[in-house]
Amino acid sequence: MVIKNSTSWRTDDLRMLFRRAIKEVEKIEKPNRPFHKINRYYHWDILNSSSGLRGRARLYGRWMMIKIPKEWIIKTEMPVKEDAIIESGKYRFNSISGSYSWITLDNPEDISKYPHYWKVVGELDEMEFEQKKELGRTIIHEYYHNLGAKTQDAQNYRNDWTKNWNVDWVKDYPIRKKPIILKPQVDIKLMRYQRAIKNLRRAETRLSRAKTLYKKWFGKVKRYEKVYNFKVAN
Repeated sequence: MVIKNSTSWRTDDLRMLFRRAIKEVEKIEKPNRPFHKINRYYHWDILNSSSGLRGRARLYGRWMMIKIPKEWIIKTEMPVKEDAIIESGKYRFNSISGSYSWITLDNPEDISKYPHYWKVVGELDEMEFEQKKELGRTIIHEYYHNLGAKTQDAQNYRNDWTKNWNVDWVKDYPIRKKPIILKPQVDIKLMRYQRAIKNLRRAETRLSRAKTLYKKWFGKVKRYEKVYNFKVAN
């Protein structure tokens, strides 16, 4: 299987979750060509999304695309009362995208119902359980398209009953953030100095070869002049 992953989540973890989701489907559907027979030719694109979890798949095909929300990597914290600016009974909270909104709350504690506006405190090291459940169901949904199911075909697709699929098994599949690989710091001055030394050594080699050739042909010219008693005109 070819996986192109441009998200912040580890490809090997996503692959494990994907394979488990496929097995769950094939326990029920029993396709003529199970996944292990098409695994070599299957393509899965995992992209970032700025508008929620989404997916696409080729009908009767071997391609699937899943877009994972960027904000899933962001770690938030519910704001305390002091974090809000109160004006005319409204509360202003900054969103994870950097914008802000005014929310009317009868009870300040109701802010717990709006996690999108919670305070940003960092990044998650592992995808949350509810997020993994959404992802698992989306993979199942899209794989049904690969098997030939159509959303508009209520009899075949059962009105998208995969939305209620029990995917609690995702708890056994951690999806971790990709490790950050820091590139070593390069000393530009030292690098230029080392390059200059290398080029100097090459120049010395070329100079040495040029001197050898000069001595060779200079000697031959002198020998010919002595033997034939003439000089080559300049």
